[in-house]
Amino acid sequence: MRLRWAIWIIWMGLLSCEEQFGIDDNEPSQSVIDISTRLFKGDVLEKLSVIEDNVEVWKIKIKNENGAIISFYWQKNYNIVFKIVGEQGPFNYDIQPPLNVLPLSTARFLAFESYSEEKLSSWILKRDTAEENRWIYQFFINGNESPFTINARSGDVIYS
Repeated sequence: MRLRWAIWIIWMGLLSCEEQFGIDDNEPSQSVIDISTRLFKGDVLEKLSVIEDNVEVWKIKIKNENGAIISFYWQKNYNIVFKIVGEQGPFNYDIQPPLNVLPLSTARFLAFESYSEEKLSSWILKRDTAEENRWIYQFFINGNESPFTINARSGDVIYS
């Protein structure tokens, strides 16, 4: 009887650690999924493990009621945002990433201040590894090869 209790306690401890620290490599933790759906309300289309820039991440792809699609990439080891990608419009939503960065709506306004007639095809929030890992927003416009890039903290336009 004591052995059964000991096994049960150890088993529950392992399950608890798995949920808390994301030890399970097959599925992202429910907390990562919940945070993603709180940031962008919609239905989860995908939740899988991928490699992005040589880093293991969870990809949580969500589609909202208007048909817009965002993918959140969470670093597996730490459950922190690695990258966010606005894959499909309409882009008439706002999002406040769980980072010390501008909301999407502010960055989008700064990027399109002079280009209000342009059509957005996608956007990315990621670290700029070439510049001290600062966070940047990149806005991709239909017909343009290069994205409009904004420093995600200051809002300054970055020219390449």
